Amino acid sequence: MLKPIIYTVLSALFIIGTVVAVNMTKESDNSDMSDIQKFSPEIHADWPVYNAEKILNDKADLIAFVTVKDIKDKEKTEIDDDLNATIATLTVDNVVLGDSYSKEIKLDQAIDPVVKGDKYLLFLAKRGDYYYIVDKNSKVKEVNGKYQIEIKGLEGNYLQTEFSNKVKDSISKN
Repeated sequence: MLKPIIYTVLSALFIIGTVVAVNMTKESDNSDMSDIQKFSPEIHADWPVYNAEKILNDKADLIAFVTVKDIKDKEKTEIDDDLNATIATLTVDNVVLGDSYSKEIKLDQAIDPVVKGDKYLLFLAKRGDYYYIVDKNSKVKEVNGKYQIEIKGLEGNYLQTEFSNKVKDSISKN
């Protein structure tokens, strides 16, 4: 007599558990759909990450301490009509590596733009008339006179002169 009752209770619990699991799956599927429907087409990027040797020897045409003088919206073309890019005019304060024949350079950027008046250490590649950030760690904002570098092989918190010396030492070792 006890066995049929146990089987009935276990069967009922199994059925209830299955119904609950199915409903939870449907709810999570619906919440995923609402996230997809709420997708924002805002621009984002998967930045490459390079180590110091790759940046210093292959990727960066210019490494410099700069001050952001001005930022303007980039004129749109048929190709990049949906792209909200900016052109920042940068005053070159100190060149660490590379040549800057001008005291001012232009930085083309569409993601995470620099801020007018702020100071940065930038690792830049030149294409045409504009410079571009090399990788996700190539834009370092000055905080209390120092620059927190996250590039493997150059990691640390530096003053301008300390960082310049670190780069010179890294280049002479190669």
